[in-house]
Amino acid sequence: MCKSLRRRPIALKNFYRFFNDLELLDILITYFFVFFYMPKKITVEGSPIFMKFFQGLDKKTKQYKEIDYNLDLLKLDPARGDKISNDLWPKVYVKKYGIHVLFRIELNDGWRLIYTISGKGNWIICTVLEVLNHKEYEKRFNY
Repeated sequence: MCKSLRRRPIALKNFYRFFNDLELLDILITYFFVFFYMPKKITVEGSPIFMKFFQGLDKKTKQYKEIDYNLDLLKLDPARGDKISNDLWPKVYVKKYGIHVLFRIELNDGWRLIYTISGKGNWIICTVLEVLNHKEYEKRFNY
């Protein structure tokens, strides 16, 4: 028997011991999917709530430029935000959008960009749900 085959069970045992936290494993699986099995096309969309907010901003403001910059980064790396644990998801997002994963990107001045990732055929679709200030974020996520 080859030496590498004898060592494999120990390596797997160490792997599972290292990833005993399921949330960390979930994040790694998401990154693995996005980077190794990445479809050729990524699109970033906005929910009606987000689009109303974003289109209402003046294009010269710092906030507009920062959000626009982060939307461009999402086109390159859809899983770049911080994954939000399932038990913290607002029920309104699950009911209204049918989310399966939820991320946030922290912006300047305590603002947060909330988005989800889904797949359809050969596409990864990032849907920006809302941009919330700190007070609205705490209220939405029941902190």
